[in-house]
Amino acid sequence: MVVRPATRSTRARPAVRHVRLWRCRTVARVRPDVRVAVWAGPARRHRPSSNGCGAMGVTVSFSGFDLEPCCNEHDICYDTCGSNRDQCDATFASCLRRACQALPDEEGGRGGRGQCTGVANLFVSATKLSGCAPFIEAQTRACDCTERDL
Repeated sequence: MVVRPATRSTRARPAVRHVRLWRCRTVARVRPDVRVAVWAGPARRHRPSSNGCGAMGVTVSFSGFDLEPCCNEHDICYDTCGSNRDQCDATFASCLRRACQALPDEEGGRGGRGQCTGVANLFVSATKLSGCAPFIEAQTRACDCTERDL
């Protein structure tokens, strides 16, 4: 038996970290020790679902504003295998904007379109700031995955 000194190619590789292909921009940079879970297709028996406006078990509703269809569409987008988070969020923002523009504008900006737009902007900001984890969780449920090295 011949023993050779460790070289770059024979050294033990560091522990492999698993990262989903659908990771969000803020997740760790791709490195040689990273494996990627590549979606192979929709999970069997998975049906995209929605739960209205809100996240992590908290439901939000605002009387007078019918924003729930936009929230449901956004939930279904996140919960559909292979969806693009940025596209889901952009479609959500457009839907909210259209829903608010359909309302009459109240004098002084109180109620109506002005108040709805404020709520919509809050929803969009909250989604941008905290939507990464729900998106990854939904994609994990929605997709069957295989792994590959980058």
